[in-house]
This record gives sequence, structure tokens and C-alpha cells, in this order.
Amino acid sequence: MSTSTSAHPSTGLPFPSTNSYTPTGAASNLLLELLCDSTHPLEVPMCRRCSSQLSRELTRQLGELEAECGVYNSALEELIAAKRAGGRGGFNAEEARDQLMGLEQEERELVEQLTALETEEKALSAELDLKLKERRELADSDETLYRRLRDNHRALIAGAEEQRSVKAQIKYEGDQLQRLQRINPLDMAFFIWIDGEYGTINGLR
Repeated sequence: MSTSTSAHPSTGLPFPSTNSYTPTGAASNLLLELLCDSTHPLEVPMCRRCSSQLSRELTRQLGELEAECGVYNSALEELIAAKRAGGRGGFNAEEARDQLMGLEQEERELVEQLTALETEEKALSAELDLKLKERRELADSDETLYRRLRDNHRALIAGAEEQRSVKAQIKYEGDQLQRLQRINPLDMAFFIWIDGEYGTINGLR
């Protein structure tokens, strides 16, 4: 930013150049602050662009303030009209007091209901914790029973296999016994052959 070497005679602040300075953002806020702190308009050094920017900013803020003032005036007129209408109809203090007492009674009832609900919530939370504990215990018990069932089933299968093996062995030995019972040991020891009146025992006639 380039500035001129000339300064304001009363403040000593340099006059900014009108060719290379445009107030925006923080610069506009600084100008507003200088204006608010000054006691005379001539104490604030401004170029033409600065003054135009400041004028637009002040015009915008003035429009916002006027709109806000209009809203406040409308609300004030509505309150005045409502007060006048109430004055014409008459304000029943006793009725208002009864309504207030009714609202206070309703508030107390709601507080009591809230307290009762909180107590019930605590009881339900304790019951839920107990049920969850029982559920965990049942889950552990189910796991233990399942392991026992698995072991028993494995033992049952092994016993059944062993029983079938024993039965097969018994049948085989029974068959061997019957075969041995049908064998004559004399026939095994002596060869006997008969042909009419002649007989042969181990090759002897």
C-alpha cells in the first residue's frame, strides 16, 4: 500500500493515497473505530474511496437498525393493543390466580410422576442387571452341559464300536469252535479206507 507523505494538521496521521487503497474487511472496521473514537469528523483522515466505502457500510447498518426498530415497534403496538383489549374485557385476577395455582399443582404432580418414574427406572435397571447375570450363569451352565453331552456321546460311540468288535470276535470264535467240533481227531491221526472185505489203516491192509 502506498501512502502520501502529507499528514493531517490536527492528528498528524498520514493521508492515504486515493489511487491504490480500497478499504475492505479489517480496514473498514478500523475506519469505524476511528470515527467512533474521534470528537470531530475532520480528525479522521480518509480518502474518497474510504469515505465511499464507509458511507455504504453505515447505510447498510442503518437499514438493518431501521428494520429491527420496525420489528420492535410492531411488537410494542401488538402488546399495547393486547393490553387495551384486556382492559376493555376486564382482567380477572382471581381467575389468573386460580390458573397459576392449577399450573403449580400440575407441576407438583409432574414432579411426583417424574420421581416415581425414576424410582421405577432404577428398579428395572437392577432387575435387568439380575436377569443379565442369570443369563450369563445359564449360558455357562449350558456350555458345561454341552461339553458333558459331547464327551458322553463320544464315549457312547466308542463303546458301541467296541461292542460290535467284541460281537464279531465272539461270532468268529464260535464258528471256529463249531468247525473244530465237527472234526474227528481219529480221522486226522489215522487214514482208514474200507473196500468190501478189505480195509486199510495208514497203508496197512
